[in-house]
Parts: sequence; C-alpha cells; structure tokens
Amino acid sequence: MANNNVSFPIPIFGGEIYDFWKIKMKTMLRSYGLWSYADKGYNEPEDESSLSDAQRKRLEEERMKDEKALYLIQNAVKDTIFPRIMRANSAKEAWEILQQEFQGDSKVRSIKLQSLRRDFENLKMKDNELVKDYFSRIIEIVNQMKSYGEEISDEKIVKKILVSLNDKFDNIVTIIEETKDLSNITVEQLMGSLESHEQRKNRQSNDEDMMETALAAKFSLKPREIKKNGSMKKAEGEDEEDSPKYKGMENKLFCKICKRTNHDSADCYFKGKAQCWICKKFGHVGKNCRFKKADVEIANFGKEDNEESLF
Repeated sequence: MANNNVSFPIPIFGGEIYDFWKIKMKTMLRSYGLWSYADKGYNEPEDESSLSDAQRKRLEEERMKDEKALYLIQNAVKDTIFPRIMRANSAKEAWEILQQEFQGDSKVRSIKLQSLRRDFENLKMKDNELVKDYFSRIIEIVNQMKSYGEEISDEKIVKKILVSLNDKFDNIVTIIEETKDLSNITVEQLMGSLESHEQRKNRQSNDEDMMETALAAKFSLKPREIKKNGSMKKAEGEDEEDSPKYKGMENKLFCKICKRTNHDSADCYFKGKAQCWICKKFGHVGKNCRFKKADVEIANFGKEDNEESLF
C-alpha cells in the first residue's frame, strides 16, 4: 500500500526529453498508488442515482484519487506546457494529450523505435573511450527503446556490449564467452567486471612506466637509453664516441671497446670478450650478472596476477 504521507519532488517537464520525464512521472504516480488513473482512468456511472451508499462512497474515493493524479500532472509541467492540458477533466485525458503531442501516435512511435533499434545495433566502443562512458551511451538508448514499449533483455544487452568493445578487451571477452552463461549475467555485473579489467590494465601501464624510470635511475641511464624490447638502445645513429665527452680526441689514444684513453682498441685487454649490458663490465653476459636479481625485482614492481576476476 502506498504511503500518501511521503512527499516526493515532482519532475518538471518543459518540452524536452519527454521520455525521461514520463518514466519519472510514472514512478512517482505509482509511489502514491495513482498511476492507474493516468494510465487507464476509472469508470464513471451513467446513472449515479441508482448507486448504493457503498458504491457512491467508492465513486467519491475514485474521483478524489483521479483529482490528485491530475493535480500532480498539472504541477509537473512548466507554464509554457500547461495550456495544453488545462481543459483536461481527468488524469488520463491530460496524460494522453501530453503523450500524443510529445511522443506521437502508434505510427510515429513505431518509426522512432526503428530508428533507436538501428542506433543500438550500430553502437561501437571508441578506441579511447572509458567503459563507464560507453555503458552510459548504451543504457541511454536502451531506456529510450523501453519508453517506446520495446522489451529488451539483459542477455541481449550483454551480448551487444561484448561484440562491440574495442580491441583492448579481447582477452576478457574471450574468457567471459567461454566460461560464463551469458543468460545469467546482468548488465551491472558485466560493467563491474569490465571496469575492474580496465583499471588493472591502467595500473599495469603505469607500472611499466615506473619500471623504465627505475631502470634508468639504477644504471644512471639517460631517457634515450631506457630499455626497449629487452635491450638498452641509444638514439639511433648516435655513438658514444661522437658525444661531446669525446670530442677533440681525434689525435689522442682512445679505445672504443673499454672507452679508456691510454691505449688503442687493437691493444685492448678486453678485445673479443663479452660485455654485460646490465653492469657494462667485461667477462660475462647479462643472464649471469650479479645485478640481474635487482633488475628482475624492478621489472616485477607492481606486477599483478594475470588471472581475470569475473563476477
């Protein structure tokens, strides 16, 4: 039973976004137990004199409730809209006037619904769009479709979302489709899972940036020397001996192997020996370097479990 002592703010309609206003008004009228008067009205007897006292009392109660529903509808429109319904004698009559003008008859509604169906089918997530923003676009169209009488299940919405996400979600989409019964997944559950996946990917991306910064600091590297694809690379075409540090040494001894200036490359003790890319010393390779453990720890900084947590 509705609690008529509860007061709710009335949604105001000014001529725009009728579909949203209609949904809000229906909810408010239901909360007062008055929606049936706007939707179907009530029966007025042809001969009121033939009614019993109980029937007459019931009729008065029906009229009073209809008046309340009409009052709420009148107060839910701006002064620019009110003249359209000011002569309506019942809540049903006022409601139908607004619906006819701002939503159209059955033929107009059918055309609008077809347009919304096309929009729904053509929806696709943009490359840099956030999950919550894409969901908002989908739900907005779904709500409009429902306001025109379309019955659309969670399963249909879930399937639409899964096939229209961008490439960043390919892995989790595959996991969901192979391990979950799509008919048992709600839209809210799917949204929560995809947002968690998105946040995890963002954290991993941030961790990679932090790892590169840590590596650069650890080995005193310049930004251009940060590790890429498993190796330390200087700017393309730039040799260390070409840097300002070694300018003006054309007439002096300079070893290109160990970078010392007391002998020539041909006489270098380290000639032909392996050089470690991690510590830059000769006589061993990176996989055997004693600094490798520290490197691995940095690389694993912030690493998270790759297993997706679903629903």
